[in-house]
Amino acid sequence: MDEYKQDRYMNLLDTIAVPELELEHAILEGKRRAEQEARDLRLRKLKLRLISGAMAASIVIAFIIGIRVSPVFASSLANIPVVAELVELIAGNQDKGMQDIVDNEYYEVIDQTVTKNGLELTLKGVIADESGMIIYYRVAANDPELLDSVDLRGISLLHGGKEMGTGFSYSFFHQDGDLAIEDEIRVHGEGGLDYSSKQFELELTFTDEHKTVMTIPFELKQPIAETKSYSIAKEVVINDQKIWIDELNISPLRAELKLRADESNSMRLLSVRSLELIDEHGEQWGAASGGVISMGTFDEKGYSLYIESNYFRDPQKLTLRLGEIEALPKGQDYIEVDFEQQKVLYQSPYMEGQLSVNNDSLIYVGAEWLNEQYIASLFSTGIDANGETVNFSSSSASSGEVFRTTHRFVLEDHTNPIRFPIVAYPNYLSDTIEVDIPMADQ
Repeated sequence: MDEYKQDRYMNLLDTIAVPELELEHAILEGKRRAEQEARDLRLRKLKLRLISGAMAASIVIAFIIGIRVSPVFASSLANIPVVAELVELIAGNQDKGMQDIVDNEYYEVIDQTVTKNGLELTLKGVIADESGMIIYYRVAANDPELLDSVDLRGISLLHGGKEMGTGFSYSFFHQDGDLAIEDEIRVHGEGGLDYSSKQFELELTFTDEHKTVMTIPFELKQPIAETKSYSIAKEVVINDQKIWIDELNISPLRAELKLRADESNSMRLLSVRSLELIDEHGEQWGAASGGVISMGTFDEKGYSLYIESNYFRDPQKLTLRLGEIEALPKGQDYIEVDFEQQKVLYQSPYMEGQLSVNNDSLIYVGAEWLNEQYIASLFSTGIDANGETVNFSSSSASSGEVFRTTHRFVLEDHTNPIRFPIVAYPNYLSDTIEVDIPMADQ
């Protein structure tokens, strides 16, 4: 175990208050059972299912406490198939909602493996709710050179033999020489997922010479938790800008806040960078490690923010706090480019940095700190003179305190000039918002 992970486990030890005798018993009992399970796995090649329905609650408690308070115990468990992701969920994930999922046995072990063309795919487990899924999987190969040359080309989630209309996010990251890749696939279903049947198929396509396609069927056994919905329906005013806060939806995987801006606002609201839910004990539930995730825009269609979930808690009071709200004055919230003339026709005065046009590319040179925060996401799609959407791809490079981002376009069948609304920029409204949330379930 490296020093970073060991420090992280030790920090957890310092924050957990457990009586010493019970703590020692939990660690010893967890170690003993883990070692016995490991021996049984090697001798009888049994599948290890530490959170199956047949396991007594006391063992689950000992297992969880043992991971949280003992770096040695957690390290040993991390080498056991199927259990490694639980160790990371319990001890390594800073998302309190994810810890609650494990504590409440909502993580479902699958442990199904298929092999093909030298690759081995294991579907380890799934967390599923009405908002989406997290699928934990492992790809292994006996030949490290094979794994070094392979990437994940496509993902499909099948339900009833048909692809579900979902989006996916994943990393598929590994270092040269690794014999296995441990990763997760986050499944995003706009409007929720269909669980009329709990039988699914995960299909992964790889970029090896065989263009290998591997499919694993799986069935979810436990009930899908129902989303808790709270109607807020409040208008708030911040720096003379009106925001409608519509509702809060809390599922095991995430909490979703729906809000929209008033059309009469003088500024176009771009995004919210700080969002917290605070219970009656002062405990804050905010963004997970990746920051606040958003979907949509502040228009009539609405804007959704996603943070860590307190689904398995029963708060008597919740206060919503919004801050770092990005906004630009309407009419000064875009850039406009003519690619035929290779000219920048308009650049928002609020936007630092230099823009230039080169054939089918738009080049932006700005400060390094801006790149660190926004990762070249200052604008997304463009709109041409006929109202048609213009898509592009981006690449970035930094040197010293300056970074350079190049956006490349396919400009055929598009009419100049092309306007790019700015979708994110660190020009903030100065105030914050606090709203009490009515706790009656809808």
